[in-house]
Amino acid sequence: GHDIHVGFVLMIYKWLSRKKSVLTAHSSIFLETYKRFPWLYKKMFSRQSAIFATSDEIKTACDAVTDRPTVFISNGIDTEKFRPNKTSFLREKFSIKKTDKIIITTRRLDKKNNVIALAKAFDKVSRKTGDIWLIIVGDGEQRNEIEKINNSKIILTGFVDNMEIPKYLNSADVFAIPSLYEANSISCLEAMACGLPVLGTNVGGLPDLIKSNGFLCKPTVTDIANGLEKILDSDLSILGKLSRKASEEYSWSTLVKKYLNHYRKVLKEKD
Repeated sequence: GHDIHVGFVLMIYKWLSRKKSVLTAHSSIFLETYKRFPWLYKKMFSRQSAIFATSDEIKTACDAVTDRPTVFISNGIDTEKFRPNKTSFLREKFSIKKTDKIIITTRRLDKKNNVIALAKAFDKVSRKTGDIWLIIVGDGEQRNEIEKINNSKIILTGFVDNMEIPKYLNSADVFAIPSLYEANSISCLEAMACGLPVLGTNVGGLPDLIKSNGFLCKPTVTDIANGLEKILDSDLSILGKLSRKASEEYSWSTLVKKYLNHYRKVLKEKD
C-alpha cells in the first residue's frame, strides 16, 4: 500500500484475502497527524505484514506508535531522466543574463512547503544585489500572497509537467526547499540528480539529503535569507557535483533491489 490513506483498505484486503500486506509511510501527512491519532495508526500498523518508511523521521514516528519493526528505505528517482545537462532554457525564456544566478524551487504553493518565506527571503537578498532571480515552479493557495511581494526578479511559472522539470532544473544554479516539515523530498532528490547545490530547512528528512552538497537553515525568512547569501557565495560547481554523487544512492535501480529483498523476507515469514 502506498502511504497512510490506504492503510485501512489494506486491513480489509488482508482480512478478506488472508494474504500478506505491506504499507509504506512516505508523506508529511503522517508526521502531521500521528501524535494526535496514535491509537489509529497503532491499529493500522498492527495488521500489516511489514512497514516501510521513507525517512529516518518517519521511521521514528512509526516506532512511536507500533511495536512492529519498520524498515527505512528512501524515496527514489530516475537518475537517467534527472541528470546534469546544462541548458539556457530559463535564461532565454525570461531574458536573464548569463552572469546572473538563478535560484529555483519546484513546490506546491501551500503552507507546508513555506515558499512564501523563501520569496520574502529572496526579496530581502535581491535588494542588496540585483544579479539573482527566483524561479518558482508550481501553483497553489499562496500564489496571490507571493505575487503581492511585487519583485520583478521573482517569476512564478505555474504548474509544469514533471517531464519538463529536468530542463528547468538544468537551467538554474541553486535549488531551494524551505519546507516547514518534510518527509523525504522527491523534488530535492530530482534537483540533486541534476547537479544543483541545495539550500534546505533543517526539518524532516532533508538533513539526510543535504550534507556537503549545500546548507541547512531554519524555516524563517531571516535564516533562509542568510542561507541564500551563504550558498550564493560558495563554489556552486563543487557543491553541484557532490549533489549528483549523493543522488545516485537514491536511484530506483538501487532501491528496487532493497525492496525486493525485503518483500522476499516478508513472503517467507509467518504473520
